[in-house]
Amino acid sequence: MANGASLKPWAVSLLLAWHHSDPVSSKEINRNNAAYQLQNNRNPFIDYPQFADCIWGNGNCASLSVEDIAVKPSFNVYPNPTTDFITIDWQYLSPQETLAIDIINLQGQVVLSAKTFQSNTVISTKELSNGVYILYLKSAIKKEAVRLIVQ
Repeated sequence: MANGASLKPWAVSLLLAWHHSDPVSSKEINRNNAAYQLQNNRNPFIDYPQFADCIWGNGNCASLSVEDIAVKPSFNVYPNPTTDFITIDWQYLSPQETLAIDIINLQGQVVLSAKTFQSNTVISTKELSNGVYILYLKSAIKKEAVRLIVQ
């Protein structure tokens, strides 16, 4: 399959065909999450299956810059802007995980903190002053942030 450290062309074709015919399953995602909890590292090809085509195939990788990946959150928060509450829909929370939620003002102070086991959570924002905040979410496998506007 290989010539030194390089894969032979037929091996690349075979492995890409296998990759396309066997998409990432929930079992592989769960195994990747469990490995992360033990080893503190992840399999990027489970998290981002498009990497295989970007590296060995003809995939368009222009949108996979670090900036673009970091900007696209894997959760939904609505309504945003908000007045009284926000609903957070976190896609990567497994049933046994805790999701830590922090709302941070632009001075870096945590103004609201909560924890939940639910992947869909409602948080009251009634006690927050109008302004721009950072909504920071952290689970065992992922950390993400998004701008939150309170009106």
